[in-house]
Amino acid sequence: MPLVPKLQDSIDTYNAGTKLAFTEYNYGGETHISGGIAVADVLGIFGKYGVHLGTYWKMVNGRADAPYASAAFKIFNNYDGENGAYGDTKVKAETSDIENSSIYGSTFEDGNGDLHIIAINKNYDFDMNASFSIAGDRTYTSARVFAFDEASAAITERAPVESIDGNAFALRIPKLTVAHIVLSAE
Repeated sequence: MPLVPKLQDSIDTYNAGTKLAFTEYNYGGETHISGGIAVADVLGIFGKYGVHLGTYWKMVNGRADAPYASAAFKIFNNYDGENGAYGDTKVKAETSDIENSSIYGSTFEDGNGDLHIIAINKNYDFDMNASFSIAGDRTYTSARVFAFDEASAAITERAPVESIDGNAFALRIPKLTVAHIVLSAE
C-alpha cells in the first residue's frame, strides 16, 4: 500500500481531523533530472492525497543552486515565467503505466476553466507516446505544453498539442521529462 494513503487511513482511524505533513524531505539529485522527476512526482502525490504541508530540505552541500529541484517546484508554480500555476482543485488523473509515468490533474475552483495536467515520463530509455482522454462537461480546444527534461532544468514552452478531438489527444513526451499541459476550453 502506498505510504501517503496508508498514513491518511491511520489518521482517519485513530485521530480524525489531524492534517498530514512531511517535513525535511529530500530525494537527492537536485542537479540531475532524476531529482527533478522525484520532486515533481512527490508534489503531485502531495496534491493528489491532500497533504497539508511538505517542507523541502535542500541538500546541495551549501550551494545555492539546485536547478532540477527548483524546476520541479516551478513546473507547478511559475511554469510560464509569469506565475502561471497548477490549480487548487485536484481532478482524477490515471495512467496505465505507473512504472514509467505519473500524471496529476487540477483546475482552479474560481478559475477560467483551464485544466492543468502534470505528465511525467520517468523512463530512462524511451519517449512516451501518451494518449489522453478527458471526461467532463467542458470541451477543450487547445493545449499549451511547458516542460523540463534531461538536457536542461530550464522550463520551456514546447510545441502545442496538435489536435484535440472529443477531449482526446496524443502527445509524445520525451524520456526523462516533466511536462505541464494547460488545456483551454471553448
